[in-house]
Amino acid sequence: MNNLKQHTDSLLADSTLRDTKTSRNCGNKVSITIFTDPMMGLSYESEPTIRRLETHFADQLELCYAMGLLVNNVYDFVNRKDLMVSQSYALSQYAKHLGTIYNQEEHIGGLPIDMKSCQLFDETHITSKPLNLAYKVIEMLRPERAQAFLYELRYATIVEQRQMTDITELVKLAGDFGVSRQEFLELYHSEMANQALLKDIVLCQQLGIRSLPAYLIQFNNKQMVVCGVLNYEDFLSYIETVTAGMINSRAVQFSEDALKKILVKHPHIHYLEIKSAFNLLDMKEIDFILAKWESSGYITKEYVKHSYFIRSYFK
Repeated sequence: MNNLKQHTDSLLADSTLRDTKTSRNCGNKVSITIFTDPMMGLSYESEPTIRRLETHFADQLELCYAMGLLVNNVYDFVNRKDLMVSQSYALSQYAKHLGTIYNQEEHIGGLPIDMKSCQLFDETHITSKPLNLAYKVIEMLRPERAQAFLYELRYATIVEQRQMTDITELVKLAGDFGVSRQEFLELYHSEMANQALLKDIVLCQQLGIRSLPAYLIQFNNKQMVVCGVLNYEDFLSYIETVTAGMINSRAVQFSEDALKKILVKHPHIHYLEIKSAFNLLDMKEIDFILAKWESSGYITKEYVKHSYFIRSYFK
């Protein structure tokens, strides 16, 4: 599965600056559309970089997501020899292989992954489309919470290792976002939601994107498409090119209030995302504040392997 194996910092599909073909009215902001699939470890590991972009570009930046449907049919990726034994055997072997790939991606951003076998696919669940479609449903029903839902989809898939290709799991997660089973399923099975997903996939094809994750960076009438895992310095370079130096990062000062704002916007977050958001060398000052908030019940910590995620209850 080449899309999951790309660990290069910057693998370009098309880094040529072009006149905009895909219109987004973002005023004087730079727009970054992230093409991904909720199952992707590469996007999960890119979250610390995205947090840093959010803080250092703030109101100069608009981030949005488009679904790329990484696995249309898992049988396209299983070993042919394994498939000659049986479908179930081929899928079980591929699940172990996929687990290995996920584990190898941990070094990219440092977010914890400990997967022996990927739980997404079996003989009745052969595509990642349900995850992609679920995101589009929440984007339509709860647009202000769509990115938080995407984060939880990744967390459930990669950290909790739930079978998020199963509709029961998706309904349960949607319920956490105030969407009833009936409301979710009606839209999930509708032509409207499927067309919304198809629109993302068609855009992906029109832009010549052949691997995920990919980024469409736009400013005024200029755009650039970049594929692969990008670090913060990569983004700085591409933003400078697309905006002709008109949009630049700004210094960010850490404070207790600034940390609270991050946790309000991202109520579920890994501590490395916070560290990256403020570009800090260590967590000493943050640890002191988090300990105070934890004792007061404003946050809880979820320990995974050698690190932890934070759930915030600030409003």
